[in-house]
Amino acid sequence: MPALICDVTIEQGATFQREFKVTDKGKDIVGLANFLVRSMLRTNAGVLAVSFTVVVTGPRTILVSLSATQTAALPPSTSFSHKFDVEAESPLGVVYRIAQGRASISAEQTKP
Repeated sequence: MPALICDVTIEQGATFQREFKVTDKGKDIVGLANFLVRSMLRTNAGVLAVSFTVVVTGPRTILVSLSATQTAALPPSTSFSHKFDVEAESPLGVVYRIAQGRASISAEQTKP
């Protein structure tokens, strides 16, 4: 099952949420019950920037999110300076990459 390729913009200081629907033509994943799901954002140099909160919200749906506090701590970037992926690990230990892509961080202008 090839991963969905998508680029995202994370707005500094705002809550970030992105939903991914698992489409598996090979029928390897019939549902995400009992799967361990995870996602991380890293700089292009491979340094961990933040781990996303990842929740299975439906039989084939994953919600990836960051709080406003987490995004406020990310340095803004003018280009795609980060990379992310979303993985699901089956109870048998088989790991599927659900999505991957580049991320840019848009600078917050209105600060508390």
